[in-house]
Amino acid sequence: QANKMAVADSVVSYELFKVPPRWLFLRIETEKSIVGWGEPNVEGFSDTVATAVEELMKSVVGEDPSRIQFILQKLYRQKFYSGGTCDVVLALSFFVLYIPTSMYKDPY
Repeated sequence: QANKMAVADSVVSYELFKVPPRWLFLRIETEKSIVGWGEPNVEGFSDTVATAVEELMKSVVGEDPSRIQFILQKLYRQKFYSGGTCDVVLALSFFVLYIPTSMYKDPY
């Protein structure tokens, strides 16, 4: 069976959307125009979480979104004490899991 996975892709941009009174949404786009969404938020701390996302996304832009485990481990271990970014990493993981599944030409 031929490999159904498309050629490697990379994360090229992201955008945060703060929606009052307390929501924060993250849109991430790849070089091939695949878009993933996540909701990185801690109730009542949208600005704080947005700052954390901004910091962490510096390490995500340019990465191949199909390398799920690599990206999650990189985010989990890098800037804060180990595990301190769990909520943000969880939200980013939604996009990380969504984009590779969208890269399949024929998932069935």
